[in-house]
Amino acid sequence: MQIFLTPRSNETSYKNFLSTIENGVDYKRLEPFLSTDGKAVLSDKQKLYAWGNKETKKASWDKMELGDIVLFYKNKKFVYAGKLIFKQRSVDLSLALWPAKKGQKPWSCVFFLDNLVSLNLPVSKINEVSEGLYKIDRVQGFMPVKERVVNNIINKFGSVDSFINQYRVEEAVSQELKPEEIAPEKEEIKETLSHNFEKEILSLFKKLDFADIDGARNNFLIRGVQVDAVAGWQNILIVIECTTKKTI
Repeated sequence: MQIFLTPRSNETSYKNFLSTIENGVDYKRLEPFLSTDGKAVLSDKQKLYAWGNKETKKASWDKMELGDIVLFYKNKKFVYAGKLIFKQRSVDLSLALWPAKKGQKPWSCVFFLDNLVSLNLPVSKINEVSEGLYKIDRVQGFMPVKERVVNNIINKFGSVDSFINQYRVEEAVSQELKPEEIAPEKEEIKETLSHNFEKEILSLFKKLDFADIDGARNNFLIRGVQVDAVAGWQNILIVIECTTKKTI
């Protein structure tokens, strides 16, 4: 068994995390994009829980095998864990899960997880069990944990599952944390600001009596491209893309 680490704290990954990990996706929505093997593995599930990587991380994605564990990182901790049940490399499947904005590369290295659990696992615990091999401060990209560290975990806890269970918590993890530990990261603040701004744009369109107003939702697409807000004026369609600065 292997362990993979992945971040979920920037604006885009946080939005994707909510839509395809916390909430899950209906099987019927993804069925047209799944391979024959994928349908055989996933067809008995009403909800699917998916994550993905861009092509730059394909080498790490290729190493994933059934039963491997994926840990989701946020704010010095791993907050979710899931077990790999299927993976498929597909641009169409990726876009069905996470519509890409103009110029954005798709997360075409898709994988599906089961047995999702909430965690309160500090990054420091991975450093400790690595016995000096790791000094991780944060997780900035999808990465496999070195085999030696996985073996250390198995030797100390008996299995990777036992290690995960040591840090398993109920969903309301924030009630057990100190205020400074649960303060939202800058990327999550940006996500909220961005969404609020999109709603303000829609409100402005309404006040100006524009027609065909839509947007401020994750699944709003025009020809497969995610759009933040649109409105019509006479024979003109106005398309708005909202962005935030890198620092706030």
